[in-house]
Amino acid sequence: MYLKVKNDIENNIFSTVITVDSFGTEQLSEDEERELLRDFPTKVSYRNLKFEKNIKIDGSVPVVTAEEANSDTIITVKLPALSNKEIPLDDTFEAVYKIDINKISPSAVDETVLATKELVAQAYCTIFSSVICDAVKALMDELREKAPSFTSESIVEI
Repeated sequence: MYLKVKNDIENNIFSTVITVDSFGTEQLSEDEERELLRDFPTKVSYRNLKFEKNIKIDGSVPVVTAEEANSDTIITVKLPALSNKEIPLDDTFEAVYKIDINKISPSAVDETVLATKELVAQAYCTIFSSVICDAVKALMDELREKAPSFTSESIVEI
């Protein structure tokens, strides 16, 4: 499965929209992956996810990093509370996050890493997409292990 992450800005509102771009992998065809999702209906549940990551600035944009937080170049950022949304993982999958920079708390702005509300909004969108993509990958890995070769048809001689 391939996900498409689209970032946009309109009227001071930063948004990230994640949709399914295509089904299939090197191991499974598009039809096999679709069948797997039909056999084991799955949802991405926000309440099961931790929308918190370490962020650093790469060039002029915030990026998620596995490096430890330090107050100079890397900080831990947590998204404001999200509703307990559940999104079915199928053709209609669409995870959307929007943040109006005018509603970002001044306390979210950091003097060293996220120095403007615009950078904070970008960091929030980056964290959202990272967490959702990681969750979908984990769910798909789990599904692929459940019964990849169970469904079949055979003729038995009696």
